[in-house]
Amino acid sequence: MAVVYTVTYIGGSCGKLLKSENEVQLHATRSGHTNFSESTEEVKPLTEEEKKAQLDKYCRSVAKIIINISMRTQYMWYIIKMEYRRKRRKKRFKLI
Repeated sequence: MAVVYTVTYIGGSCGKLLKSENEVQLHATRSGHTNFSESTEEVKPLTEEEKKAQLDKYCRSVAKIIINISMRTQYMWYIIKMEYRRKRRKKRFKLI
């Protein structure tokens, strides 16, 4: 029986194990790391606690993004409303 090794990649500067070339490219663009090497070490699956912590982290970041967009939208509506009022006042004073 032949032994099959799964190829993983390890970051030279951070030591992070990555499963695929796509993960290597993503990690390289996010972190700026350029030194990666192939490894036969397996990437261990996440435990339930790790999965929950990662999900909480993503949920918090998505919530922050939604709040930020909401605040920007409210501010833009405020600016539009104030601009509309300013234009109405100008028209009102021109008629007199």
